Amino acid sequence: RFLLILILTFSFQSLTNADDIRDFEIEGISIEDSLLDFYTKEEIDKSLPYVSYYPKSKKFKVIRFDIKDSELYDSIQAHIKDNNKDYIIYAIKGVKDMPIDECLKSKEKVVNEINKLIPNAIRNDEETDYGKSYGNSKAYTNNFELDSGQSMRIWCTDWDENNELVKDNLWYDDFTVSLYTKEINNFITNEAYD
Repeated sequence: RFLLILILTFSFQSLTNADDIRDFEIEGISIEDSLLDFYTKEEIDKSLPYVSYYPKSKKFKVIRFDIKDSELYDSIQAHIKDNNKDYIIYAIKGVKDMPIDECLKSKEKVVNEINKLIPNAIRNDEETDYGKSYGNSKAYTNNFELDSGQSMRIWCTDWDENNELVKDNLWYDDFTVSLYTKEINNFITNEAYD
């Protein structure tokens, strides 16, 4: 049921053969939107003590919001620049806690649908260990990159439950759909883990 809803959401919230990742939304939110269009300043401020950063840089912070009334996701994560008063979203992720085996099956079906929706995207499939920043955690990722440098990622993470950062952040194996601007893609490639 989750998978059907996710596929239908992509189909209706996006343009067929999309050439701009902003055509896609996660819980109605897309990249380059302002977080203030979806949450009050007070709601954002409540989440700030719980932000996370990438291991090697604090240029971007990740703000998490739990979602109570969604069949698709348990939470969303908005990536904004640190100290940005406009709260412009450079990446948005929808996250659903899910056992890794179930996640990998769901991911395969969603990836097949994304191939149809953005056939001109360059697809890159990879496994990563996050540079061992989170112990023995692994991510199984399908990246779809457009000529604009924007991208969409669909992935499953098998978190190392013995890693202190994973325990501190209460991360569980999950299914994630994310949308990225060109700028944050460059940051993740060149600064976030190196």
